[in-house]
Amino acid sequence: MFAFLSPMLLRLVGVALVLAAITAAVLGYGHSRYNKGVAVTTAAYEAALSKQKVGAAQLLAEATEKVLVFERKLAAERAAQEVKDAANKKLVADLGTRLRAVGLRDPGATGCRESGGGTESTVAASPGDRPANTTEGTGVLSQQFTDLLLAQASEADAINLAYISCRADAFSVREVPRSVP
Repeated sequence: MFAFLSPMLLRLVGVALVLAAITAAVLGYGHSRYNKGVAVTTAAYEAALSKQKVGAAQLLAEATEKVLVFERKLAAERAAQEVKDAANKKLVADLGTRLRAVGLRDPGATGCRESGGGTESTVAASPGDRPANTTEGTGVLSQQFTDLLLAQASEADAINLAYISCRADAFSVREVPRSVP
């Protein structure tokens, strides 16, 4: 079939085929070595990655535990502060109730002295000089003035209680270590 080809050409074709076969064998061997190298490198990277995952999981568990401890401490402090706030509000309410029951008196009025000692050198004004108010002679303040003073005291107490609560909360927050994530 290839009789018309010259022997030299046949040798060249044969050599080319042998070179092609050798090249294919070398390339196949090189490719298999490359794949084996990639597999070894990939296995090493996967082992290192698995090690990093275990380390990261441990760090995450430690950080999560710190956060949980912090949250429990914060909840306990919040509950304790709420108990203190409730006690303070009750104390203020009780004092306000007692104050309303007793009534407010003018300490500078002559009729308010409990000691009974001393001389009363002031002469009572005639009834025509003043409006008819039965509480004036005893030093008891009028109901409107008493209500005004008690409302002002109540507002001041509310502000003081809020300040006490916020201050305690601010101090407890400042005490928390900043290393918590």
